[in-house]
Amino acid sequence: MNYPERMANLRRRKAEQTAAKLRQLGIRNEDDYGCVLPPADFKVELPCRDENGSFFGAYAWGKNFRWLMEHHPAYIDPDDALAGRWMFMLSRMRLGYKLELANFPFDYSHLKPEQIKYDITCGIGKDAHFAPDYEIGLQLGWGGLLEKAHAAREQFAENPEARELFDAEIDAIEGVQCWVRHLAEAADKKSRSETDPVLRNNLESMAAINYKLIASPPETLREA
Repeated sequence: MNYPERMANLRRRKAEQTAAKLRQLGIRNEDDYGCVLPPADFKVELPCRDENGSFFGAYAWGKNFRWLMEHHPAYIDPDDALAGRWMFMLSRMRLGYKLELANFPFDYSHLKPEQIKYDITCGIGKDAHFAPDYEIGLQLGWGGLLEKAHAAREQFAENPEARELFDAEIDAIEGVQCWVRHLAEAADKKSRSETDPVLRNNLESMAAINYKLIASPPETLREA
């Protein structure tokens, strides 16, 4: 199995996955995200929801994100250099979610006339784009980030608001570590039944890298 063949396989699979999303989700007036559909039998049972089926705040987001990472299906493609595919947007797992309307716990109906007038899909209750300093994560790794969050929590132990924030950060990091472990285990298992020596070697490398990245910082381009 050579690189052109593997790239052709990845491209074909991507086209199939996009077609499957169109069949199931229909045409959407937004980007074609890089996610793939989850298994049909996957059930979402987020631990934190309010009476409307929604969730807000650091505590709820931390607990729900951790649950999602701990239960997220492990997708492994033997042709790929990377492990995993994302399948969900946590913000869209609020019950009654609509792109044009946030199930938010306060009334903003006074803004609706101008939103309609100017055809605005507002950002209230939606995801946001951030520009984090990736160098911190690359230097510390998930284990180092976890130590940093614990240290900060101790430093601000008397501040309830700060404590809630750092508890959410710890939930998020430990959730990601769990997901990375699941990916490593899935790649390891898949390698044991792979008959093509090139793909088997790729899966073994994928597993080793992800086992390492659970706690240690990356040292190579592929690990990063």
